[in-house]
Amino acid sequence: MQTSTTEQKRNAQTYTDAVGALSEIALSNVERLSTLNQNLARAALQDCLAASNDMLAVRDVNALQGVQASTAAPALAQFAEYLRSVQEIAVDSHKQVSAVLDGYFGTLGLGGSAGANMQAGFDAMSRLTRQTRDVMNANMSAASEANQKLNASITPPKKAA
Repeated sequence: MQTSTTEQKRNAQTYTDAVGALSEIALSNVERLSTLNQNLARAALQDCLAASNDMLAVRDVNALQGVQASTAAPALAQFAEYLRSVQEIAVDSHKQVSAVLDGYFGTLGLGGSAGANMQAGFDAMSRLTRQTRDVMNANMSAASEANQKLNASITPPKKAA
């Protein structure tokens, strides 16, 4: 009976330590995402103000089209970089959580089966992340095409020489 109680205490301590480590990982990654979002919001606001000032300084339609074209591409590039950063944070988080869970499951003597089940779950999350990334890339391509069509429709027809 003594062994059972000692084993239960050890398991409870292991679970408590694992939850603490996972909480630390979660908070760290939330902090990284918050910083990323704050930096993106700051940059977007600055870019928006600069574009607004440029548009106010425009005196003809051709110059306005040039300003519009010059602001769209950097915004899309900035959004793509944001998505890459989010994906990097997700991958880092996955690696950290895997390491913690592998370590704690190994401590409990669950190693193989728990690790295999955990890996299957993370594989499913990885597939979901890849699918989400693919959908985002497709949406960015569609937005870029729509922007090009919009710019083309704004461009006045060229006069025949």
